Amino acid sequence: MIFEVFEDNHLMQLISLQKADGSWDLNEGLALVLGMKLEDILAALPDKDADSLSWATVLVVLWLHDSGKDMECEWELLERKAMAWIHIHAAAVRHALVTAAIAFVKSCDRAVFAL
Repeated sequence: MIFEVFEDNHLMQLISLQKADGSWDLNEGLALVLGMKLEDILAALPDKDADSLSWATVLVVLWLHDSGKDMECEWELLERKAMAWIHIHAAAVRHALVTAAIAFVKSCDRAVFAL
């Protein structure tokens, strides 16, 4: 019963998939939670040399703002940790990743990333 609740709760899945440093690995599990195909996510990566952790983490932050608006109180700290990771590890490519991610998911406001 608890597993079924966890399985249906995308936010809980994202919490369990977030790494201790605030990033997410780009894998089938994350793609499933985001409602996307892993192949599509990889194909949309703007720079093939870009770190997949950065791409995945940017996509999750956009997903939280787009699909998890009604649960913001629950994911606020999760997002803060992710944003700190992005600023430290993806600062040089952040603008390109965010621009590509917004185009890929076709939603969300770039103000989320203060661009």
